[in-house]
Amino acid sequence: MDILLRKLVLGIDFNNILFNSYYGDKLVNSNGINVNAIRQFFFKLKSLKDSLEPDYIIMANDIGRDKTFRRKLYKPYKAQRKPADPDVITQLRYASQIAALLGYPFINNELYEADDILGMISRYTQENDMDMIIASSDKDLYQLIDDNVYIFSPRGKELIDRGWLHDRYNLTPSQWIELKVLQGDRSDNIPGVNGVGEATALKLLHEYNSIENIYSHLNSIKPSLRECLKTGYDNLNLTRELVTIVTDYTKIEFSSSMIENTGRYVKELYDLLEELELHSLYNVMKYSLLLDKPPLVA
Repeated sequence: MDILLRKLVLGIDFNNILFNSYYGDKLVNSNGINVNAIRQFFFKLKSLKDSLEPDYIIMANDIGRDKTFRRKLYKPYKAQRKPADPDVITQLRYASQIAALLGYPFINNELYEADDILGMISRYTQENDMDMIIASSDKDLYQLIDDNVYIFSPRGKELIDRGWLHDRYNLTPSQWIELKVLQGDRSDNIPGVNGVGEATALKLLHEYNSIENIYSHLNSIKPSLRECLKTGYDNLNLTRELVTIVTDYTKIEFSSSMIENTGRYVKELYDLLEELELHSLYNVMKYSLLLDKPPLVA
């Protein structure tokens, strides 16, 4: 009897992994360009590829905040964030060039953020008998966890699944959305229920399971918290829309061809590494990231 082996898609939260690779000692080449994040990013990618052996590697990235549906829905969304350091932006551009020369597809859309792109691909993989591992330290992505969708946190170096989420927080992936709705997200300027932080939100969800059930039992909740919940009620629908990751892949007309390797430009790849003086990445490319055999482009 033939056994159908499921294909594995590795989704890289590109900006997240690159920015997290930036912190630490600088590595400045003779042209005065800091390349520490580029180097660390591709060492992380090598580690992921070698350990997980994915059939496909895709990059999901943000291309701006101003035109996303969340900003249109709620103007203060992420409006307080300061512009990124020009140094890391320069490295992000170089890293994206290197990844593109390796043939890794970048999937993005001005209306949606990388989280949404990863959510869309995760839904597609579920509906097409594939597995997906998302590499990111972004906890918002926990809501995407499913039987065949996992999160790998390079920071904690652990694979996060339903069991991990239950053991750590005693929540399901769908309850993770409820948690975010109740507490909001200050880093993104998303309003929650004032006076309800993570500890209080977890306690409420452990006792009542859902926001709907919490509000059905307001009379059982201590008066001070009850008033906070009543006052915050009007924000809940907006917050839910802001924190819920989009998974409808038809919104970007996603198809299987979008995760295929786009062909490698090997000479240009090594020329760019030489220009950046990233000699330590030569073996990363030769013995790992260039090992599988997509169509080569001369």
